Parts: sequence; structure tokens; C-alpha cells
Amino acid sequence: MDQHAARDGLSRRRRRPRAGAPAEDAPSKPAVGTPRRRADPRPPHEQVDVLGELITLCALRGSLDLRCQMAGDYLVDHPASAGGEAVFHMVLAGSCLVSPADGPSFVAASGALVLFPRGGAHRLSSTAPVRGRAWHSRAPGLHAAPWPAADVAVEVDLLCGRFRYDTAAAPILFDALPGAMHVPADTGDGGAGPISRLIRAEAEAARPAAVEVVTALTTALLVMALRRHLDTPQLGPGMLALLADRALAPSLVAMFGSPARRWTVAALAARTNMSRATFARRFAAVAGQGPAEILLAVRCHLALEMLRASRLSVGEIAAAVGYRSESAFGKAFARRIGVTPALVRRRWAQGDRRGASPSGATAPSRGEPAPA
Repeated sequence: MDQHAARDGLSRRRRRPRAGAPAEDAPSKPAVGTPRRRADPRPPHEQVDVLGELITLCALRGSLDLRCQMAGDYLVDHPASAGGEAVFHMVLAGSCLVSPADGPSFVAASGALVLFPRGGAHRLSSTAPVRGRAWHSRAPGLHAAPWPAADVAVEVDLLCGRFRYDTAAAPILFDALPGAMHVPADTGDGGAGPISRLIRAEAEAARPAAVEVVTALTTALLVMALRRHLDTPQLGPGMLALLADRALAPSLVAMFGSPARRWTVAALAARTNMSRATFARRFAAVAGQGPAEILLAVRCHLALEMLRASRLSVGEIAAAVGYRSESAFGKAFARRIGVTPALVRRRWAQGDRRGASPSGATAPSRGEPAPA
């Protein structure tokens, strides 16, 4: 890890670095050469919503591919999708059997959201034994195509789409999720059911901007699924696992809240009320990496967002995430993200309207539907 990244602290500044009051244990004066920054109304680090930060850093872009209706002995195979895509199926009505390539099958009923965070291969099929021929109706977008069989009832009605996210950000969120996630309409939190019903109502009515409404509602369901997943034991090592660990979460919140502070293991341990040795041991066991590696990831991904969303210079961004040297920042960033800060900024300037990610991958257009 870069020497500056290992020792320098995390500033409270993110997209718009600010010159607010320093933390009680932060240096009272900025380092020589640190540019002055505009005030930023971001709350102190104790109040930072880290899950919200992680979702923002992934730059989610939702899109609908197909409206599918099926009956009979249907079976649809979905190959694995490209990197940087989470595939989803929203069950508007009926039920179907979902069989992930790398996990157990389950039945998804009306109102459920089925998500494959890394676009894993899977199969959708009828829940009953063979009952004659299969019936399909598929149409791009939101509205269903005419049903081909007047005497056969639709048994499952699906909206199929995807969320694209920056591949560089995958390790901080999507890589820690299971291969398949099933969010039933009745999750016990009172939120998923009403959203599912709204999605179905929009799908049935030909209202203006219905696709945009449904895309936003589906994104809300995804966020609820992520929030709910924090309470499950299925988390892989990484930032989500740290966030779910009540004892360790304050250390991650502190990193996000003050990315330019000179964090040490002892200072982070103090946030958790643990000894330095106990903290380091438990942190590595839960995160799969040490505090220095997670700190580097936090800094680089916050910098990635600032490169995308602000007009700050690379030097200003470097200072905002704890680097006194633009050169040291550039080297650490390139090692972590895979490209230089300058190249990230150029690619976003040229391709953000096309959905280009900092890694250079360009998302397919809405006119390229996936199989349902």
C-alpha cells in the first residue's frame, strides 16, 4: 500500500471538499500545499450513511428489458451476463421456479423481486410437472404483447431488466452479495409489498413516463433488498460485512466520514472501544483485509465519485482523500481502480451520457433486450 495512504487520514470531504470545523482529533491546520475548499454541509462522520455511500459509489443505472408472460411447461435459460450487471426479474403475477446455476432452486411468487447481483446464469421454469406445450409472450419494455392463446390463462407475468454498475466499484458492494437474492413481497418491513403493487399498476396502465417510474421503483426495491440483507448471515467478507457488524461499523463510518484524516489502527480501534490487537484481528476476520487495505479502498472509491461528479482538479481530490502528493495519489488510485484519475475523468466526460463506466465498458442501449 502507498505510504501516504497507509498513514494519511481521511477528510470529511467527499464530493465537494469543505473547510468546516476539523474533527476533535484532526490537525487544526491544513497541510502545506492543501488547497482551500468550499464548505460542504455533509454531516459529521458519526452520522454518515455508509450503505447509502456504497450505493452511490456504484453509480447504479436501472433499465427494463422485457415484459414476459408464460404458461404451460415453460423453461427459459439465462446465460451469465457481462460484468458490471445485476439482472432482475419482478414477478407481477403468478409464480415461477427460479434455479440459479450455483445454488438451490426456489419459488418466486407474485410481488417478489429476484436479483442476480453479478448476473449469474439461471433458469426460470414452471412450478408444476409437465403439462403440455409452453406458451410465451414477450415484448421489449414495460407493456405486454398480445397473449397468443385465448383459452390458456397466463400463469406468470414478469418484468425483466438489469442494473448496471461501475465494475471498479463491484468489490465494495456486489461481490459481497450471494449469487441470487429473493425478496418476497411480504418482507415484514411493510415496504416491499406496496412498491410491488405500484409497479404492477404502472405496468398495467399506459401512463406517461411509466418506464421511468417503474425503473425508479425497482431501484428502490433493490436498495431495500440490500438493507434487508445486512441482517442476514450470508454476507461475504468486505465492507458490507463490516457495516453489519455493530462493533466494527463505527470504524468504517469513520473512514467514510473523514477520508483525509491520518488514521492509524489505534485510532480506528478507539472508535470501536477495542484494544488495537483485538480490533485488528476482528477487522481482518470480518473484512477479509486489514484496516489499511479497506482505508485505501474507501479513499479511492470516494475519489472515483469526485472525479465523476465534481469539477475539482485531481490535486484537490487527492488532498480531499488524504494524499499530500498528487503523484502518490495517482499511483495508489491506478493500482486500486485499474486506470489513472485523468483517464477516468476523460472517459466520463466523453461517455457518461451513454452509460460508460470508468473502466471503459459501455452499457448496452435499452433497445438491446435480454432474454426473459
